[in-house]
Amino acid sequence: MKTKPRYGAYIQRLFVLVVVLLFLVNTASCLGSDTHEGPVSDMDASENVDNHFVDISEDDWFYDAVLYCTDRALIVDSSITQFKTTDEMSNQFEPFQEVLTSTAIAHLAHFHNIWSETPLIEEIGLKFWSMPYRWYAEDHGLLASYHEEESVQSITRSSFVSILYHSVPPEIFSGTGDDITIPDVDKNTELGEIIYKFYGANILCGTNESHSFEGDRPITRVEMAMIFYRIMQKINPSG
Repeated sequence: MKTKPRYGAYIQRLFVLVVVLLFLVNTASCLGSDTHEGPVSDMDASENVDNHFVDISEDDWFYDAVLYCTDRALIVDSSITQFKTTDEMSNQFEPFQEVLTSTAIAHLAHFHNIWSETPLIEEIGLKFWSMPYRWYAEDHGLLASYHEEESVQSITRSSFVSILYHSVPPEIFSGTGDDITIPDVDKNTELGEIIYKFYGANILCGTNESHSFEGDRPITRVEMAMIFYRIMQKINPSG
């Protein structure tokens, strides 16, 4: 007695396979983490850009991101006292140096100023070099979700992202992150919702294989470079 082909079972298996493949395609761009190798674009960011940093090399997973950001002045000298011109930049990038709050606000204001092409007036002779950027950030609502920290302290990943959210064009958020689980983030909070949007857009990927956010940990210069790099891929995919 011949058994009839079980087409229904075959179709069911095929459907499951298609769903799994679609899931892998959607999440592949965010494999890795913010502190290890994360999403990389088709752009060759290091092409035609000289590496004058002695503390990074082509073997580093963040090489393209650092050269892309420094070449376009998205991240400038690691000095904590002033922005310097390209000619005056140090030959060290100091990738794992923690970012001070005042420095982070200045970089985020500068980042917003670059993509939005909004006039930024820098006042010369101020005691605190970062004040024009702080005023810019306040005037353009970049600090709307930010809870005050001492400017001389390292900024946490949570505080950085709360300012970053208001520093980027809203159209970069291609997904809500509904299909993502972040083990240490409560989505039912204002900050949690923001973090999930960045994960959904493949801009944040977490700090480990579980994709934990670790919001209380200070953000580093290389993490900031990777985040800016991923955002610019969305704003200007051609480089």
